[in-house]
Amino acid sequence: MGLESVTHLDDLDATNPLGTDPRSEGDDHIRNIKSMLLTDFPGISGVVTSTHSELNFVDVTAGTLTASKAIVVDGSSKIDNLKVDNIDINGNTISSTDTNGSVTITPHGTGDIILDGQKWPQADGTANYLLKTDGSGQLSWVENLAEDWATKTDGAVASSEYSAKAYAIGGTGVTDTSGKGAAKQWATNAEDDTVDGSEYSAKHYATKAAASSSSATSSASTATTKATSATSSATSATASASTATTKASEAAASATAAAASADAFDDTYLGAKSSDPATDNDGDALTAGDLYFNTSANNLRVYSGSAWQVAAVSTSGMISEVSDDGSPQLGANLDILAYNITSSTTIMNPSISSTGKALVLGF
Repeated sequence: MGLESVTHLDDLDATNPLGTDPRSEGDDHIRNIKSMLLTDFPGISGVVTSTHSELNFVDVTAGTLTASKAIVVDGSSKIDNLKVDNIDINGNTISSTDTNGSVTITPHGTGDIILDGQKWPQADGTANYLLKTDGSGQLSWVENLAEDWATKTDGAVASSEYSAKAYAIGGTGVTDTSGKGAAKQWATNAEDDTVDGSEYSAKHYATKAAASSSSATSSASTATTKATSATSSATSATASASTATTKASEAAASATAAAASADAFDDTYLGAKSSDPATDNDGDALTAGDLYFNTSANNLRVYSGSAWQVAAVSTSGMISEVSDDGSPQLGANLDILAYNITSSTTIMNPSISSTGKALVLGF
């Protein structure tokens, strides 16, 4: 008899049934086919309409991308090389396939760009600002005052003070400004070209002295005075440079102190959490006095040194007063009514005692 034992598709014998098999065995062959289909295709619960070409679409090598084929990953859920439009992702590299093409990363809405744990600012800073971290992964733009004290020539650095460079070679607020003037201008401004709007340079007076022998001595004296002014301006430039260094040091010290203060507070108050934490926010051991707010129980908790304890409770569950009540009771058998404290149990005397204090009974 040509009837095979069938579990899976490859158990079917295409030569069965034999031409000599009785027709009465046809139902056994049909059962074999039905059993195989239910075993090998258990997830098919509806009509499959895909063509053979569409089914062949998934015939690819794991871990590769093949034209006109489905995407299949290897055993490590990895695609070796992925190209999307003009972006090529290969290994640890994301690159553009366009000639001189840029790679733009734009979060959606108010989302942030986070690179290696550092959250970048969502907007550009002012020209010449520096990138600063708060020590907790947030970057921001800050003014570069140290550089301004050294090189700024387009106005004051702070209030009415100007940079070392401005006092040395000139700049807005120093050049042609009453009571000021750069060291270079006090020394070299051309004849009859004022330095501070009214006074002239050492070069001016030297030229006048050479042109007029009768006033040579006076002009030489004036030149000496202006040279002294030049020296004073140079001294101011040196002082401004020193101020720039001091301000830079103060800025660095302030930033360090602010970071230390924020870290100290963060180590004591751990913020809102749903359950008792085992360590502080830096992963260090807890210390006595640490606080956090338990969002599950809605209360503030303090660490005693060995366990978390409730630091504050709601007063909503406390008895604030005993108001008029026809039959108020304390405990199981003690009634308080009007001015009397009586026992509600037959043959029981209420007991009133005092611990360490005088007991006064009034009648």
